[in-house]
Amino acid sequence: MKHTIENERIILTIDDHGAELTGLYDKNNSRELVWGADPKFWKRHAPILFPNVGKHNGLEYRTDGKAYHIGQHGFARDRDFQLISEDPSRIRHRLVSDSQTHESYPYDFALDVTHEMLDSGIKVIWDVKNTGDETMYFTIGGHPAFNLPDYKQKEDFQVCIPDRAVLECKKLNLETGTALADITEIPLKDHILPLSDDLFAEDALVLDDGQVTEAVLQTADGQDIIKIVTENFPNYGIWSVKDAPFVCLEPWCGRCDDYSFNGELKDKKGINSVKPGEVFHKEYEIYLPK
Repeated sequence: MKHTIENERIILTIDDHGAELTGLYDKNNSRELVWGADPKFWKRHAPILFPNVGKHNGLEYRTDGKAYHIGQHGFARDRDFQLISEDPSRIRHRLVSDSQTHESYPYDFALDVTHEMLDSGIKVIWDVKNTGDETMYFTIGGHPAFNLPDYKQKEDFQVCIPDRAVLECKKLNLETGTALADITEIPLKDHILPLSDDLFAEDALVLDDGQVTEAVLQTADGQDIIKIVTENFPNYGIWSVKDAPFVCLEPWCGRCDDYSFNGELKDKKGINSVKPGEVFHKEYEIYLPK
């Protein structure tokens, strides 16, 4: 079931399935900003990636000496969440661990996802509570896809990343979906990353070390489409598909495994941990143009 709330500027729609953002309508500019999930290119809108961002090496990880198989980006995006509350300013959903999640992820948790209205945007809030009796380990990320309006080609669009002159991108092994040690440097002229299909020829741009705290999707002549503010996120992804009229701007806390990593989950680079009874909290904002 979908839930819709609105204010003078925005119509916000959230689906119980995956607690997924499926609509963010800009009333001033009469346009939908969230990708429509056309399966010809990509069948999702803005999935939540949990308990893993990207792929584990061989789609398998180990914890306490036991191996578990789990697919790319985890299971949260494919589960129905419970609606906890809905009012004119926010919608809150929850996913709790059960026998099905324990098949691929042994920890007990409650994942709350809140979408909160702002005057000219929304805030996305994640709260991961450890409801078990041992430290839990995970990564979590967003994967929002935004429409490229009046699309003809990606070269008509760009992403402005303030305060960055260069992006340092991890290369991916396309067969395993894991990160190689190699880094590609992409110079940014006036903080601008021009978009093109060639930019994503080797899959997503994977950025570590908190390189992106703000990104503004724009037309090539500098007209703002949407801004996403992601302070204190250690990892980030930028991704699209050939000829597709969307781009994903993805704040992550953690990412795919490094190539050939076979250690324990707790030793994975960028892993998050939460002690029993404690809560991991993270939030980011999406703003419409002024």
